[in-house]
Amino acid sequence: MAKNSKLALRNGNRGQEALQLLERQKIKDEHSLLSENFAESFTESAEFLFGRATVLQRLKRLDEAIECYEKILKISPDEPVIHYNRGCLLKKQNRLEEALAEFHKAIELKPDYTAALFNCGNLRRRMGRFQEAFDDYNQAVACQPDDPDFYVARGDIYAERQEFSDALNDYDAAIRLKPNHIVAHGNRGNVFEMMGRLDEAILEYDRVIAIKPDDYRAYMNRGLIHSKQKQYDLAIQDYTQVIQINPLKPKAYGARGTMYLKKRRNKAALKDFDEAIRLAPKEAIYRVRRSQAKLSLSDFSGSLEDASAAVEINPQLCEGYYQLGIVYGMLNNPEGALEAYAKLIATFPKYAGGYCLRGVVYAKQGKLPEAFDDYNKAIELNPSHAAAYLNRGVIYRLLGDTENSGADLTKAISLDPSNSLAYRNRAMVYESIGLKEESAADYAKADELEKKPQ
Repeated sequence: MAKNSKLALRNGNRGQEALQLLERQKIKDEHSLLSENFAESFTESAEFLFGRATVLQRLKRLDEAIECYEKILKISPDEPVIHYNRGCLLKKQNRLEEALAEFHKAIELKPDYTAALFNCGNLRRRMGRFQEAFDDYNQAVACQPDDPDFYVARGDIYAERQEFSDALNDYDAAIRLKPNHIVAHGNRGNVFEMMGRLDEAILEYDRVIAIKPDDYRAYMNRGLIHSKQKQYDLAIQDYTQVIQINPLKPKAYGARGTMYLKKRRNKAALKDFDEAIRLAPKEAIYRVRRSQAKLSLSDFSGSLEDASAAVEINPQLCEGYYQLGIVYGMLNNPEGALEAYAKLIATFPKYAGGYCLRGVVYAKQGKLPEAFDDYNKAIELNPSHAAAYLNRGVIYRLLGDTENSGADLTKAISLDPSNSLAYRNRAMVYESIGLKEESAADYAKADELEKKPQ
């Protein structure tokens, strides 16, 4: 602060004198400085008001501290540090435009006031004014190129713009200045993840953990990548670390529970979702996940209750309607399933999966034209939807259209080579037209895929 204000340089000063007097007189209660009787022993100078504002800040009496800074500015209006300090207090009160104006004034009075530039950038970024924030960070870097935090902040703007190479360059600059800069390493990992460079992202999170072993965010991020890589046991280990560090983190329980579902450890999953819901009862996604766990444990009524609660809590949650339809299907309630999928389609009309799921229900009811229309719509919305091609191919086969059936099933296989049903249905098509070798090969492939552990 001292290098940014003449007032602070003068503070050899009566603001400090006021604080020292408290110590000399062994007055332990800081409120003494604020009493009118005590204040009368000093003129209401800028220096005294500065000390008074300092104590008020310490006592979290922000309105009174702001008032002190206003009085100082009437005495000495060109003190950048006072504008800056007032801006910081206004920011704490979420009075963002007023705070921004104070930071602006501080910069106007002292263009190389990097703390004001940095805070200005942070505020503008918070307000969604990213280009202006970027300009502030640029100026801060130019004024003080040896501060790693300025590069990290600018790198974050690059990352939000998806200008990943520039973001990495800034994070690298920060790390050169401060090799153990946790935020730079962590954000570098985030960028690598967005770029699909998952192994490099893991290395960055490893570095964060080596620097700060109790950084639960790094474990959380690394767990998410292990999940993407289908390394579910490693993901479980990471989420367990998060829970040990921060046992009140519902996302960790939710994420670990999802991994347990992948591993078919349904009872362990159920326990984690119970805890996630206890910690965050209004998070609908945990109800969906618990519904899935209960369904796997054949608790159909409990599964239906959770899926219904999910869409009630959050009517905009796609997965809620999806799961509700699945549960109704397992309960042999096609009308309930159709209603759930109709709501899914109405809420998310561009979601191909909704049409595909409804098409399955129609097909089971023998309503093949309706099913066919839904599969067509799903493919129109998402030409890479493997399940839609598979299901439409099955309808073509049932209708005796072997040519279109074979084409759809081949397309489904090209999009998802691990789908045994596509091979098995194509084998039936080949068998029906006398292609015995091709049919035998597809049956063999289907058997092979079905024997593989999931």
